[in-house]
Amino acid sequence: MNETLTTPIQSDLRVILIEETEYWNQDIKDACGTISCAYLYDNAVNTFCCELTPSKELHPLYYVTENEISDEVWEQMQDTFNTTEEIRYMKLLPEADRNEVKQSNFDFTDARSQEYKEEFEEMEESCKCNHDF
Repeated sequence: MNETLTTPIQSDLRVILIEETEYWNQDIKDACGTISCAYLYDNAVNTFCCELTPSKELHPLYYVTENEISDEVWEQMQDTFNTTEEIRYMKLLPEADRNEVKQSNFDFTDARSQEYKEEFEEMEESCKCNHDF
């Protein structure tokens, strides 16, 4: 019997805050000031998007605004967020230049496995409910 032993990998889950003000319409920008989006990603997992330089798979969580905003503006932002809530692939700045918070981690053997996806989704839900920024 030929068994392959796989060494567990430690995830490196982080929530990163990326400024995205330029992508919003002027009315929203005027009300919010600076607008950033918090994303969850695993720094231990690389994705190669037809390039030699690895990208990270960023899962959007919530928006953070510079100014306090009205319920009406918040609803407009949520409507936009819910329609554009998709994974983004990005090359990130060096770690020293990132605004991010480390999360709890777990061991895995394959980032494509169902086990990994379930653990990641659990952390994603937790981060959406418990804002770090």
